[in-house]
Amino acid sequence: LEGVKTQAELAEALKKLGVLKTLAVVKAFEETDRALFIDDRLNDAEKGRFTYAEPYANAPVKLGYTGATMSTPHHHAVIVESLSETLSPGKRVLDMGCGSGYLAGIFSKLVTDSKEKGS
Repeated sequence: LEGVKTQAELAEALKKLGVLKTLAVVKAFEETDRALFIDDRLNDAEKGRFTYAEPYANAPVKLGYTGATMSTPHHHAVIVESLSETLSPGKRVLDMGCGSGYLAGIFSKLVTDSKEKGS
């Protein structure tokens, strides 16, 4: 996942690695921009943390001041793919301890009917 600079590139890289396989999951990843779930004020490169410019790196990102992190994109992809047969429009999902909300955002794309999205 070296050199990935956009959400679309991240989804494509995870596809090429064979981690993202299901069309609906790929689309959910493409539509859920990881950068929007990162507070750049908490990710300071001088303090050994990731910068806002690196939201697409295959690395955890610090959340808040508690030491919690957002998991890697690869980890999220594995989780979502493993649930892909269960997560479909009309289903419900509960993400306990959702942290940044990124994974919950991906889940929401999979369980929301396209009519509800306004498409």
